[in-house]
Amino acid sequence: MVAADHEGKQIAEWLNSLGVSAFVLQYRLGERYRHPAPLQDAQRAIRTVRSRAKEWGVDPKRVGILGFSAGGHLASTAATHFDDGQPDAADPVEREGSRPTSPSSATPSSPSSTPWPTRARAVSSSATRPTPRSWSC
Repeated sequence: MVAADHEGKQIAEWLNSLGVSAFVLQYRLGERYRHPAPLQDAQRAIRTVRSRAKEWGVDPKRVGILGFSAGGHLASTAATHFDDGQPDAADPVEREGSRPTSPSSATPSSPSSTPWPTRARAVSSSATRPTPRSWSC
């Protein structure tokens, strides 16, 4: 399910109303597109905004990423898997770094293929092993 309207377009319009430039990324998903395709799309989007910053009137040093649910997971993944770009790349977009300046995840989800104890440790820092009733995803 793609929530590009209420978790994309509406949020972007709200941010625009506050004077924040916002772009909505529709990244590849589904059986055909597994990791790293969505991450590559997020990285490419960050690079694209930076490479066209002057044209679009944005500060290339202030490019963040915000995601909800699976998009929140993607935002946190992009915040921890980045590079500085390739200065000698023929493609000017690929010369830009992919590190988001201000990553933010709202209700991030974990991949459903991960067993629940691993998922639970990701959301619970308690010393005891959480039970499925003590957390939700």
